[in-house]
Amino acid sequence: MSKLLRKIGKVFIELDQSCEDDIRQSVLIVDGNLILPNNFALIIKGVKKKFVNAKIMVLTFKDKAEFIRDNFPDVVTIVPEDNLKPEKYQLAAKLFHLLRNRFDHIILSSLDISLVLVVSLFARSPIYLHNRWMEWHRIKKTTLSDLFRKPNKADSNRRRMDRGIKDILKSLGRIFVIVSDFKEEDIKCRILIEDNGYTDVGHVLTAVRRAQELFINPDISILTFARRKQDFTYNFPGKKLIIVGGNAHRYSLAARMLKMCRQKTDYIILSSLDISPLIVSCLFFKARTLLYNRWHQWFGLRFRNLFGYLKWILVILVMVPVYLYLLVMSGIILARTSLRVKLSTQDKL
Repeated sequence: MSKLLRKIGKVFIELDQSCEDDIRQSVLIVDGNLILPNNFALIIKGVKKKFVNAKIMVLTFKDKAEFIRDNFPDVVTIVPEDNLKPEKYQLAAKLFHLLRNRFDHIILSSLDISLVLVVSLFARSPIYLHNRWMEWHRIKKTTLSDLFRKPNKADSNRRRMDRGIKDILKSLGRIFVIVSDFKEEDIKCRILIEDNGYTDVGHVLTAVRRAQELFINPDISILTFARRKQDFTYNFPGKKLIIVGGNAHRYSLAARMLKMCRQKTDYIILSSLDISPLIVSCLFFKARTLLYNRWHQWFGLRFRNLFGYLKWILVILVMVPVYLYLLVMSGIILARTSLRVKLSTQDKL
């Protein structure tokens, strides 16, 4: 029965195998037009210190690329095409092209108008400012309610009086974005790791260790049963444990997960394809659901979209006639064979 339910579940759930490099979170650092190479190097160091375990990419000008590659060999350096004039708009054009990909965090090194305009319109990730004074700020889009109330802007005391066209344009640009204070909570990666109670404890412990190495500033919570509490307390004394106690069974785990769905969670890591935790994590959480199986493979789990169902319908529409054709042809072959056997037996008689 459980195998049948798993096969039915595969119709609704899509498994996407991923390597650890695909799961590792990415950060894009964008250079500024007036940032000196040494100052930009300090900015990259500050980002690497704060975004631990991140896969860092740097978008910079051609004349700084060699300097960055020499000083940061573990950073991916991206250089824009030099066929666009003036040069300061080359970064904005390349940034627009890069935003087709999904980055977990985007960090600007200055508030250049063209860059701010591109990220505010097309970025789907959190945006931060780490400037040459080594200050951290969060950049948010101005909403309709912000236009009627005056939000506290972190850079309001630094802004100069309007003196020319450039300052006027900058002031107009600040209407559409809010530069607010940076909070360490903004870059924490909240991870819930599920222990189903019968998978080997060593496997779940390995999943916790791999999560510590893969995700940016991981804040890990472990959902487990009371009988296995001591294993996690001994190996991870600082981790938050969520205990399912009492007369617990396999559905108690899913019920406890359901109570946690309103808490902010970025990733849920399952140790097996149990149906009840899988349904709860995919239906009621906004987090990305991952499977870390006993062969130490990573899979992304999500419900199939409309295209996935259409694909299944097309497969069924194509395969049904094929199976019917094979069934008819096999029946004809069997009938001919049986007829020949009968005729041969009659001739012998």
